[in-house]
Amino acid sequence: MKTLVIQLDRLEDTGSIRDKVTWGKSTRVLLAWPVNYSVFNRKVDLVAIKRICTSQGSRLGIVCDDPDVIAEAGELQIPVFNSVNQAMRKGWDRRWHQKSKGIDFLHMDPEGGIEEIRKRSGLFQESHNLPYYLRLALLMAGVAAVFITLVVILPSATIRIFPLGQSTEMNVQFLVRGTETATTGPDTLSGRWVEVTLEANAERQTTGSIPVADGKASGSVSITNLTSNEIFIPSGTIILNSSIPPVRYLILKDTELEPKTVTNEIFVEAVYGGESGNAEAGSINRIEGELGFQLELTNAEPITGGTDRKIPAPSQEDLIALKDDVRSLLIIEAEKKLSAELSDEEVLLPATIEAINLVQETLQPEVGQAGSSVHISRKVEFSALVINRKDLIQKAEAIISANMVLPGWKISDNEPIDVKITSQEYDNLSNMAKVNTLIKCKTVPIIRMDEIRPGMAGKRMDEAAELIAARIIVERATEFETWPIRLPVLPLLESRIKVAIP
Repeated sequence: MKTLVIQLDRLEDTGSIRDKVTWGKSTRVLLAWPVNYSVFNRKVDLVAIKRICTSQGSRLGIVCDDPDVIAEAGELQIPVFNSVNQAMRKGWDRRWHQKSKGIDFLHMDPEGGIEEIRKRSGLFQESHNLPYYLRLALLMAGVAAVFITLVVILPSATIRIFPLGQSTEMNVQFLVRGTETATTGPDTLSGRWVEVTLEANAERQTTGSIPVADGKASGSVSITNLTSNEIFIPSGTIILNSSIPPVRYLILKDTELEPKTVTNEIFVEAVYGGESGNAEAGSINRIEGELGFQLELTNAEPITGGTDRKIPAPSQEDLIALKDDVRSLLIIEAEKKLSAELSDEEVLLPATIEAINLVQETLQPEVGQAGSSVHISRKVEFSALVINRKDLIQKAEAIISANMVLPGWKISDNEPIDVKITSQEYDNLSNMAKVNTLIKCKTVPIIRMDEIRPGMAGKRMDEAAELIAARIIVERATEFETWPIRLPVLPLLESRIKVAIP
């Protein structure tokens, strides 16, 4: 830190000092008074010089032996030094503090000068020296405080006790109502309905069959001309039998009928193939058109030769099985999608998944239509019940605590209750689900920590373990953790001992 030293002379004034300070541009300005000569011995002069230095951003200090100047400098908080060298070595703030509080400059002998200042400073220091026995007592007190801190206050310990617990199991059936309002029964849970719309396809090989026409029936008929004129019957003329609906047959050749005569062996064939074209004797008795009023016909022999063949087609059983397949697929997909959309605190009840609306269904081919396989597509809206996991665990804990926990015992805080849903069923009429659960938990004896700690302070680890084993049945050996590590005994302060049950 740069210091500007200004040696004052008898002709110095505030204007010349201002010029020197401005020209020097130093952070500290040290004014050295002439020895045994008064310069700027008025307080107003020091105030003016200090303001000049402050305006330049400099700190003012003086080297002076004039008691009046020193006293005024003390009031203005200006550091005073014995020499220039001392001002260069010492800190100005600390120096002024010692000077201003350790020496009473106002009551010094004006003729004493620097020697008087040094004498008073020495007397001040000597007056504050403590007696030897008092310093020794303070040293011993400090050592004792450090010893107490290290031995008594700082050490800490954690005692981990593993009490012998009991595993408890209980089968409980909960009733779940489809309402989000709170339920009051200990075995009743409130549920929430959720919905999802899904689409699925399924296909199966057909096991049924349908008949289709194959061979055409044929035979002969006899026709009687009832008129007195010849009648020409062209090939392709349609004749019919008496069944409902009637089966149609074609006359295969052109035929001329003599008046009032019977013509036999007129060959006919069924228009369509299949067993439906077969006809019993005497069953063909009509002819289409105007000729029906002029002619009479019959078949003396049965019309035969009509055959059918069977081709694959979906049966009613196929449709029932196919609809069951697609329903199973949709329920599986509904369970996956609903479970994915739930929060971690919600549990889906798969048994309550139910189709509530058939949005769309297509079936190809339908029953009675030919096909080696049948395909179905369904779009269905499903609903299901959801329960809150926290609510389920709270109800299970309340039931276990009321029925299975012994007096003086409690459910372990470190092993949470495990509630497993074993089966479910849903009643559509009552709109209620029955959820069967298996509840598992561990119960441990209630241990009062405030009764264990008092007897542990200052004990060895083996002694403390024996005292704990005498009060509590433990599952395994008690563990001790101390700080610092490997302390021979537990802390002397009871408040520094912590008892924990893992």
